[in-house]
Amino acid sequence: MWKTVWRMIPWRFTPAGIAHRAVVAGTSLTVASGPFAGLKYIPKAHGSCLPPKLIGIYERELHPVFVALKTAPVDVLIDVGAAEGYYAVGMVMAGLAGQSVAFEADPNGAALLRDLAERNGATDRVTVKGWCRPADLQKELTAHAGQRVLLIVDVEGAEDDLLNPAEVTATRTAEILVELHDCFVPGVTDRIRERYTPTHNITRFQQTPRSEADNPYRSWLVRRLPARYRAEVVSEKRMGQMHWFWMQPK
Repeated sequence: MWKTVWRMIPWRFTPAGIAHRAVVAGTSLTVASGPFAGLKYIPKAHGSCLPPKLIGIYERELHPVFVALKTAPVDVLIDVGAAEGYYAVGMVMAGLAGQSVAFEADPNGAALLRDLAERNGATDRVTVKGWCRPADLQKELTAHAGQRVLLIVDVEGAEDDLLNPAEVTATRTAEILVELHDCFVPGVTDRIRERYTPTHNITRFQQTPRSEADNPYRSWLVRRLPARYRAEVVSEKRMGQMHWFWMQPK
């Protein structure tokens, strides 16, 4: 009976919805901290969780990369698997990239990306494209030869195909930040390490825990929620422990 009653309650009034809405209201849909602080956001994330992005702790393991780019911005960001544009728009608005080319295969994600770019007045500096196959990546990297390029890849295992210097030769000189998905493609981390060790210095970042202390938007009502919901609002809800490679050309 209680399960049936619970399903009838609108999500926004459930514990998870209450914690979520407190972050949205507290930030006024503007990224509050981190490398993209001040980024005007949209009310929905594509394929990820919105509250960590608004708080500014999303993938905070990678913040050292963006701190380094503050003193030495790249000319072009090529973001493959860009979702709604947290990096593609965020890096441009933070002055970490002069322009970005964002590949997002899902039309819904691409529409959100265009919305995010428009909200931040960045439509002239953010180019949105669809599927990115190895030949597409080779073409895009070649088009920006002579410029400093950062390639971000988050494609749920397809990094095994895209990050192959034998086929996509232009990746041999690109700076690359990749999320690795051995959970989908076993052994992909070891293969990419082997492929790029001859040409790149590789730094590995490992996912670290989150806790409710990471959320400054704890209203009196949120503080009275069960502990699991107070912690869940900052969770990125990943499949196991994730890790990333930051690969810098030698």
